[in-house]
Amino acid sequence: MKCLQSSYAKGTNFAWVKTAGSSVRVRIPRTMTGKLAHVVGVLIGDGYVSRSIIRRSHGAGFHWKVVVTGPYSYVLKLQGIFFDVFRISGGIKQDKRKRDSWQLRFSNLILHRFLARVIELPMGRKTTHRRWSRFDLVKKYPLQFLSGLIDSDGHVGQHYLGIIQANKNFLRSVQVFAKGTLGVEFRGPYVNKKQVGKITSWIISIFKRDERSKLIRGINSLHLGLEYKDVL
Repeated sequence: MKCLQSSYAKGTNFAWVKTAGSSVRVRIPRTMTGKLAHVVGVLIGDGYVSRSIIRRSHGAGFHWKVVVTGPYSYVLKLQGIFFDVFRISGGIKQDKRKRDSWQLRFSNLILHRFLARVIELPMGRKTTHRRWSRFDLVKKYPLQFLSGLIDSDGHVGQHYLGIIQANKNFLRSVQVFAKGTLGVEFRGPYVNKKQVGKITSWIISIFKRDERSKLIRGINSLHLGLEYKDVL
């Protein structure tokens, strides 16, 4: 994957990549795009890049997964966005662990390696100890990145817009990123009082109506994520 990392930095558009013996080609972006920034935000919120799994059935070898969870209408829309970016189709399956939750799943080595080694998304399910820090990759597309993050980990109330995560330090980085790129100031992080389960989660919020409106109008104009109307 070193060739991918070096070509990614050259600033050309994309490359078609496949593994030996496979007929499936993946379109790998060589520069950051708005839709790719959106995908990165989504994966940080409600997705994960798995560690390599050794398959003991259905054929020998390793198995790689990229998974996003959410309501059916949401993952169906994400399926189209992933196809627009990478030109591969993921499968949609019901998430047996949660009611009314679905998974968009990809089992593709090229996509997995690109997200893990070029975008540097942490492998494995989310924990409070690992966080993504490559905000420099999405600095030209802050609205698209925050759109993906808010679609997945956002919480919209009548008088505020919040982002909830288990990693407090990651949220602090989001605050710096939003302030530096958009001039939007999130307050917090505060302990999320509406948390579910035993893991403590944190929330950063925007309370000022003009700043909420500025961010949400920008996100809605992209036609990439969910639309938010109640906070305007």
